Amino acid sequence: MGTGSTFRYRPPIWLVTCTLVVLGGLALFLRTLNAQQHIAQAAAQEQFERRKLKSEAAAVPSVAAIVNPVAAVASSLSPPSTTLLPPPPPPPSPADGQCVERPHMEYDGDVVIWGTNNIQPDSAACCESCHKQRKRAEERGERGCSVWVFCGLEAGCAGTQKKGECWLKRGARPMPQVRGKGPGCDWTSGEAMSPVEAAEMQAEVARIDAAEKERRERPGNPRVYLDVKIEGNRDVPASVGRMEFVLYAHESPRHAENFRTMCTGEKGGKLTFKGMKFYRIIDMFIDQAGVQAAGSVWDTAFDDDPGGLALKHDKAGLLSAANGGPNTNSGHFSVVVSPAPHLNGGYTVFGELVAGFDTMWSINKLTTKGTDRVTGSATVTESGCLANCEPRPEVTAKCKTKATEKSTVQGRSIFACLD
Repeated sequence: MGTGSTFRYRPPIWLVTCTLVVLGGLALFLRTLNAQQHIAQAAAQEQFERRKLKSEAAAVPSVAAIVNPVAAVASSLSPPSTTLLPPPPPPPSPADGQCVERPHMEYDGDVVIWGTNNIQPDSAACCESCHKQRKRAEERGERGCSVWVFCGLEAGCAGTQKKGECWLKRGARPMPQVRGKGPGCDWTSGEAMSPVEAAEMQAEVARIDAAEKERRERPGNPRVYLDVKIEGNRDVPASVGRMEFVLYAHESPRHAENFRTMCTGEKGGKLTFKGMKFYRIIDMFIDQAGVQAAGSVWDTAFDDDPGGLALKHDKAGLLSAANGGPNTNSGHFSVVVSPAPHLNGGYTVFGELVAGFDTMWSINKLTTKGTDRVTGSATVTESGCLANCEPRPEVTAKCKTKATEKSTVQGRSIFACLD
């Protein structure tokens, strides 16, 4: 190295490379930051211009308002346009297994689970147990519970059944049969049906109601009454009540004419209901009475009315003939207190109670519960006719023309009357 030489520093290559990378990154950062500031300023300016235009437009009235201010005001008051919505969906069908409760009613049917083995806290739980049993049966491909019968009384029901007993049954379709109904019935019953079963039952109820109304309101049906004096017991106070009946003159002409005549007493002598007693009273079954004179208003036993034999003992308040067999009818009758299907086909239904159900129940309560032991008395003090009271001499005791071959009516074989 000489005396006059100059020293030059040469940085290593790696240091130069790192320095260039850092400077390039810094420049890129400053450029990006500057661009973001320009974007924010442009957005702010655009928002300012939009607000300015909106305020100016609001300050200047519309052409429609200048030309026709009334139309402009009307337009401002008109309701805003609405989009048409689709119609609401139809109400949902009744839930599968819907429970319907009917106090003072005992349904009949094939027992699925005995009440003594199915104690429930209340009727709702009883219905739910019916619903569950039905689902289990359907899973096995069987028909399960459709009606239930529950005892909710502290003292029990029907003399022997305990509180909480829940009887599950398969009721007849479309309409379950009724064993007991009315204030004297201790039980609460109900249905646990599918929507299809409920619809079938509703249709059947409507059909029965229409047929009963037509039968009850037919022109010419007599309307008669019995005034009854009740000498009660500790459960039934002494009282006097009236029962009014409509007689089925078209279905049961002989029975209707005999009963009407004995209500009016127009034949004289013993052929009148006045003074007769209800001599046979059975709890939740019948109130039975009749004149003690032999025969009828025709002085002989008279034939059954096939039309009345075809009617069912399916509700409380029906008038039913009391007899000793086919074609042995007289002045004795029963007021049916509860449905009695075992009487169908053997005893003629010839009328129904339309007023005075409280009197019918007071008579029935003269018995000891579950028996036919009567404590007290019920005597007819007056009887008569209120409407369509004209005698019908064309009605005779005996059938003029009978069929030569027997036919089946309510499961019984008879020689039907053809006149």
